Amino acid sequence: MKIKELFKDTLLLFKVFLRSIRFWGPFTYTLSIVFPCLLLFFLIMNLGPLAQERLPYLISGSLLAGVISISVTSLGQYLVQLRLSGGFEIFRTLPIQGFSLVVGIVLYYLALQLPVFIIFFIIMPFLGIVNFLNVYFFLSIIISIFSLIPIGAFIGLYSKRYEQGTVLSVALSFLMYMCAPVYFPLEQMPQPLQLMAKFIPTTYLANNLRTSMLGQVEVSQYLLNFLIILPLVILLYVLMGKRLKLVTDE
Repeated sequence: MKIKELFKDTLLLFKVFLRSIRFWGPFTYTLSIVFPCLLLFFLIMNLGPLAQERLPYLISGSLLAGVISISVTSLGQYLVQLRLSGGFEIFRTLPIQGFSLVVGIVLYYLALQLPVFIIFFIIMPFLGIVNFLNVYFFLSIIISIFSLIPIGAFIGLYSKRYEQGTVLSVALSFLMYMCAPVYFPLEQMPQPLQLMAKFIPTTYLANNLRTSMLGQVEVSQYLLNFLIILPLVILLYVLMGKRLKLVTDE
């Protein structure tokens, strides 16, 4: 029953947040589409002859960067702004759970990023990536989104100032896709970063996303990557839940 109510509340909040798109107009989708495509273009141009070899990393890296933008950057900034501006006062009057609010925000930003995901899915076959239509690929995207949610929520719920939340969410997002083998193979990274990457969850999420995108999943390795980050994800969800309860009960 609680799961049904959670799903219902999340869907309701998602619809409420979605209404704000009309205030932004087409600029919202223009920004969400143009920036990732331009980033991919410049990375390909910068790599030159090596671009074809690195293409699986560039494509999967761009997709994971979009996920990080949703679950960490946008969620963290939205929550800290909502909390410090007194926005939780409104939601406190409603019979909803805090987790529904968090997931509702994530779904809203996912809707904003959806066009760029669709564009990537369209162009991938033209780039030689034709085996991405499989269960593991879409499961990898979903797991990545929900694995990173507590990181963004942690920033948004614990930051003392809006500026602090903004800087932390951007800096941590940058660390997760530039200090991990997201855009580049692990063995081609500097030795200190190779060591650091072992402790960054996107190392394992990127590996699962990339191998499933190529249709080269080894189930045992896929599960191992998920199990490695699972304790951290559970811990952050527990901390997120406790903080949400404190914030919504204040």
